[in-house]
Amino acid sequence: MEKWSGRDYIGTRYDEYYVLYTHHRDSDILQESNYQGLKKIFINLPGVIEVCASHWAVGWIEYLLIHEKEHDTLVKGEYYLGQLKDYPILDDEDFSNREYDLVSQYADDVMNEIDNAQGFFCSGYWVDEDIPDCLIKDGFNKNMTREEVIDNIYDKELIDY
Repeated sequence: MEKWSGRDYIGTRYDEYYVLYTHHRDSDILQESNYQGLKKIFINLPGVIEVCASHWAVGWIEYLLIHEKEHDTLVKGEYYLGQLKDYPILDDEDFSNREYDLVSQYADDVMNEIDNAQGFFCSGYWVDEDIPDCLIKDGFNKNMTREEVIDNIYDKELIDY
């Protein structure tokens, strides 16, 4: 763990703290899952605080910090960070749920886009070209069920997690 640097930071100083983990507005689901998991484990331990700071690029950053005098908590933090280096997911179930929620929302968006495009069919039949090109390129078509849309998203790895 590294000490909180506070370089270019205006506000309360946390120079006596080590940074356990951070996340921000644009964090991916792995960072978010790990942050929330570590927060559950650490937030009530001695010397642990959560700090939120504004940031010009990502809107905000939240930190889980451990005070330098809390040796046992620091050792536990190092242990968990070591575990994350060996295997980057703290909680497989939480990460999997977040992944599915993201894919599910994307599938809903695709289905809505296809449904909205159906207003453009001619002479009582569907013309695939009426689906936006980006959806056709990604392998979607008007006849797909929601489950097929989800399978296509997974198969073609259309989402960065």
